[in-house]
Amino acid sequence: MEGIDTAKDPYAGLYTDTVINTDTKVNENPLLALQEKAAKNLERIGFVGAQDIIEAFKDKDNKGKWTTCVEVQIGYWDPVLKESVRSRSKFVTMNAEVKLEMAGGYTILILQFDYFSHQMELNRLWAVLSDYGADGVNITESSDEIPVLSITSVPMSLGGHFGMIATDPIFWTLQPDVPSSSVCNQIRVLYQPESVLFLRDDSFQTEEIIKKVKSELASGKIAPENAIQKKLREEEFKKQREEEIVEYLETTRHTKHSFQPSDKK
Repeated sequence: MEGIDTAKDPYAGLYTDTVINTDTKVNENPLLALQEKAAKNLERIGFVGAQDIIEAFKDKDNKGKWTTCVEVQIGYWDPVLKESVRSRSKFVTMNAEVKLEMAGGYTILILQFDYFSHQMELNRLWAVLSDYGADGVNITESSDEIPVLSITSVPMSLGGHFGMIATDPIFWTLQPDVPSSSVCNQIRVLYQPESVLFLRDDSFQTEEIIKKVKSELASGKIAPENAIQKKLREEEFKKQREEEIVEYLETTRHTKHSFQPSDKK
């Protein structure tokens, strides 16, 4: 891992198309606020290690939004050349909470979403993983290319040059974050420990990531509308659950303590 030259702008190249009004207060401009936060973090840390990256996954901007960008790519490995010959970005988000766990000698990457606000993104990510698993069934020894899925998590609060890359998942599940929840809002992906790496790499700033960072941090203007839509979805879900409970109670009321005729003669 390389040292850090804090004299350099950690956001060089990231916001080249963004015009920043220097008269605007930092706390009113999410791009400027995140840029200054990254510079302060890098100056404070000095030499960035794996634990610093993991801690940065918890960072939010001044509007309470996650500042880690998650990208899913599928690379295609050529078994003859023994190298990846091409790759495709399949999914990018800044709306997932990124966490790590260790269990049984394996590393578990957890991507957790606010179900009512970002259900569509959760569904898209699950579809990417499902399609990848289905495609893997067709791989044989004679296959010209072998797809390999990787998930890159880049905390923008460290300037966008440091991150974690997890490659070649073993297994993945869709589940609630707590047992009492009735919605699945968490995807857990299992890896061999050696398949999860923490490093500095300027290539983290792919075109897809840069676009996503700009669009997400500039979306504060429509936040009130999103909040209204989220509230409506929550109310609709609550109503649906209440109707299901009423239907269940009505059904059990008629069947409980009743005798059913025997089919035996």
